[in-house]
Amino acid sequence: MESICIEFGVCKIHVAGDIVFVSSEKKEELRDFSIRNTITLSKHSWNWDWILEPYLDTEFTAANEKMVEQRLVENGFKIAEIENIRNEVGKQMLKYNFNTMLWDWSSLGLADVLSAMRAKYNRERFRAFYMRALEIELRAPGS
Repeated sequence: MESICIEFGVCKIHVAGDIVFVSSEKKEELRDFSIRNTITLSKHSWNWDWILEPYLDTEFTAANEKMVEQRLVENGFKIAEIENIRNEVGKQMLKYNFNTMLWDWSSLGLADVLSAMRAKYNRERFRAFYMRALEIELRAPGS
C-alpha cells in the first residue's frame, strides 16, 4: 500500500499502480489504519475534478476556467490534451450527471468518470481507458 487519500470525496487507497475506492463513511477508520501502519496520507488529486468541471450543474466564470486550465498545465497537461480528454468523456459525463438525475453541481472525479465510461466501452477499451484515467489522476506538478 503506497498511500491513502481521505482529504476529499470518495477515499482512495493507492496500491501498486492502482487505486481502490472506499466510501467516505470509512474516513476515520482509514485515518486510524494509516497511523497504525505508518502509511502516508496523500493529498487529493484535483485533475479529474478540474477536467470534468464543464459537466457539472454549475456555471463557471471565464476567470475560473482559466485558473483550472493553468492548474492542469502546471500538472503536466497540454491544452490540446485537455480538450481531447473532454471530447472523449464529454457525452458520457453529461449522460452520467444529467440523464441519471444525479445533478452534481460541486465535483465529479475519477470514480465518476470511470462509472460513466464503463457504460460506453467494452471490456478491452475500458481497460485501456482505466489505465489512462489512473495516469491522469496521478499527474502532479513537474510531471
